[in-house]
Amino acid sequence: MSTSPITVTSSPSTSSPPPLRIPPPTTVDIEVDPDVEFTVPGTPHPEYISNTPPLSKDTLALARVFRDLGAVSSTSGINTLIAHAEDPACEVSRLAESIKEGFTRRMAEINAEHHRLKEHNRAITATNQRLRANASAERRNLRRPEGFGNNDGRYPGFLIPYKSCKAVARYVRVSPADPTLVEATMGGDTDVYSFPVFAMPYIPRGDEEDIEPAAPLPEWFGDILRGDGAHYRTFLDGAQQTGDWGLAADVARHRAHSERINALLAAREGLNVSLSHAREQRDLAEYRLAAARAPKLLTEYEPLAHMAGAVQCNEGAIRFAVRSTRGSE
Repeated sequence: MSTSPITVTSSPSTSSPPPLRIPPPTTVDIEVDPDVEFTVPGTPHPEYISNTPPLSKDTLALARVFRDLGAVSSTSGINTLIAHAEDPACEVSRLAESIKEGFTRRMAEINAEHHRLKEHNRAITATNQRLRANASAERRNLRRPEGFGNNDGRYPGFLIPYKSCKAVARYVRVSPADPTLVEATMGGDTDVYSFPVFAMPYIPRGDEEDIEPAAPLPEWFGDILRGDGAHYRTFLDGAQQTGDWGLAADVARHRAHSERINALLAAREGLNVSLSHAREQRDLAEYRLAAARAPKLLTEYEPLAHMAGAVQCNEGAIRFAVRSTRGSE
């Protein structure tokens, strides 16, 4: 059925009115066949009338995406296919080509990065080989000095200056001049540095049990430390042969401090003797003055005693004031 209004005409007459245009009733349903061709008045080309609904905004947007679609990643392409599989604008074949193009491009980037990393690793390997060769040559030049032994982690805390930094000493020995010190060096003609060492608490070896607490040194031990020089030297050599240089160092310290104590005691004894002798000589002088009746012969100078006592008191006060002032400073 046509949707154009119905026109009622009459026989031509010059006196008749123009035809009336009667619109179709609004209650009439008009069905149009989508395949029926008709000609719209005033247009030279045939048109088709279709009842197909217009495309949604999402479909139009997807169509624009596919129009400019380039290479995409596999993940993006699969997500697009899952989300828009039933959308008429989803071109599966074109999407597959885009995924293939994106995969090819990504593989080319991975291959280029792999080649760059291989070259980088090759350069690092060459650098390491050169550094090892230089280090080996340097170690050959830093020969072990005479009398020194390899440190080998024995004293990891012996850090000495080396090439503008700190390094663990390579060679060590007990100082020939002082058994309480250990000398350390990197070898060759490098400087030698000294470190004090001390006896460390005993650590049981293997399955050995050490449940006894530390006790004072036995009497025989002290007798050797304070004994004759030859016996002490034999004892010190035995301590060094144990390999514990700290043990030998404290044996030497004990001996040195004992000798120092003996020297101080001897000095104190000499002072006491000198003090006693001076007191005896003073008492003898007093006795001789009294026997000579010196106070009677010099009685006219007795007033000087009051003056000397006053001066002595004043001098004592002055000395006390000076000590107090220095203490406050």
